[in-house]
Amino acid sequence: MIFVRRLMVAVFCIVLSLSLAACSKGKEGAGANEKEAAAKPEPTPTVTASAGATDAMNGGAPSEPSGAVPAKEIAWKFKSDGSINGAPRAIDGVVYVGSYDKHEYAVSAETGEMIWKFQAEGAIRSAAAADGKNVYFVDCFGNLYAVDRATGKQTWHFKAEGDTLVQVDEWDYYDSSPVLEDNVLYFGSDNRFIYAIDAGTGKPIWSYEMGGPTHSTPTLKDGIVFISDWEGRIYALDGKTGKLKWKQVGMGSIQGSPAADESQVYFGTRLGTSFYALNALTGEQSWKWISSMGSWFVSTPVSHEGIVYSGSSDEYLVYAWDAATGKKRWTFNTGSNVNTSPKLAGGILYVTTAYAYEEKHDDHLYAIDPATGTPIWQVKVEQPLYASPEIADGAVYFASRDGYLYSVKA
Repeated sequence: MIFVRRLMVAVFCIVLSLSLAACSKGKEGAGANEKEAAAKPEPTPTVTASAGATDAMNGGAPSEPSGAVPAKEIAWKFKSDGSINGAPRAIDGVVYVGSYDKHEYAVSAETGEMIWKFQAEGAIRSAAAADGKNVYFVDCFGNLYAVDRATGKQTWHFKAEGDTLVQVDEWDYYDSSPVLEDNVLYFGSDNRFIYAIDAGTGKPIWSYEMGGPTHSTPTLKDGIVFISDWEGRIYALDGKTGKLKWKQVGMGSIQGSPAADESQVYFGTRLGTSFYALNALTGEQSWKWISSMGSWFVSTPVSHEGIVYSGSSDEYLVYAWDAATGKKRWTFNTGSNVNTSPKLAGGILYVTTAYAYEEKHDDHLYAIDPATGTPIWQVKVEQPLYASPEIADGAVYFASRDGYLYSVKA
């Protein structure tokens, strides 16, 4: 099963690369006159993962985590009419979530009752951002919407022209989510551009053309925007001007999004089956973890107090690495694919799972001790959980492929 999945993606990426080359305008946007950072020779350390859940690599039945994990009860659930892939966002007692049914929903965090819904042009496969007035979200056709949080009425709308919904394969679950900082919204598009949009007016401030389509969500740190594309490039751009600071190429197809701390940027690859740490200022490789089992790293990592956490799809593992050295601290076997982003809140690491090889399968929300990798509690549902969890005001919100939004006490 995994071999077939890899073969399908490899063939698609070759075709996609040829198509993108044919329609190229011969430049790469605002930073076209910048020199590309040279591909660096493989530095040390490079660490190889030890064998884990070997049945996972052949689409075998997932193994259950060892030991009994206490279960929690669901407080409420809300039903949409399509898969929910983007993470919920909880702000001021309201949970905002988008669905494949082309609607963005505002739901009461206390009761789970719908407050309003807004219809977009296409399916919503990403998370929302919000400020005091509006909630912002993107649909699968590159439409960025600003909707009044109180009324659900549209404030403004921006269209990424030429976005035609590039879905690489059946495991391509996400689109780029908007990120809001200093009244500017940043998001990527299938048309190969990343945009900076004025949150007050919806007018573009700058755009930068990358080498391929992106479903990566931008990450901002110290005025630098980090984003990756499907062709295996990662970019560092000036947040105010869009000017290229550096880029690295040849990393392997990148589906997930980067994370950054004070010194490094972290991300994983699909075809490269590796996890990277790069110097945030230069793009030079600090360390690299290679999955000896050929696992995809789709999960967006999180860095906290010298430790980097990320999920591994085909190994069914949550990893904790030393951020400086890449040395493995611990792994936790979830018993299912981990493509979502771990979330840290209140001294607990939360992660959801989504089994990739059956239509119906038990998946879980786990609460994990971030120091040891020991599970604290879990919630089991009978559908894959493609959406990353959200934690706010003593509750955890998560969502499933059959369109349910759930709430449990943290």
